[in-house]
Amino acid sequence: MKKDKHKLKLIIVTIVAVSLLATATVAILSTFNKSATPDTTQDSDIKASADAKKIEAIKNLNSNPQKARELLLEAKLKYEQLGDKNALVDIESQLFYLDKTQN
Repeated sequence: MKKDKHKLKLIIVTIVAVSLLATATVAILSTFNKSATPDTTQDSDIKASADAKKIEAIKNLNSNPQKARELLLEAKLKYEQLGDKNALVDIESQLFYLDKTQN
């Protein structure tokens, strides 16, 4: 009898632990998916505008560095508004490149 109670307790603890782990995994994945995709049409429009500015800036990096810097800073503000950390890192690297090539 004692062994049966111990096994039952072990099974219950295992089921609870697996359930908690699954819940935590779903919550974490939901957070990542939410931050990776825009929530609204307005966010999509802001991201599209920021992406267009970044692309235009990259085209102007060598031919017109001042215009490129202005466009990158405008895009940076939009990415900050969206909380897009990956795009911000990309913008910062482009600004760093401009700083190093102009000095």
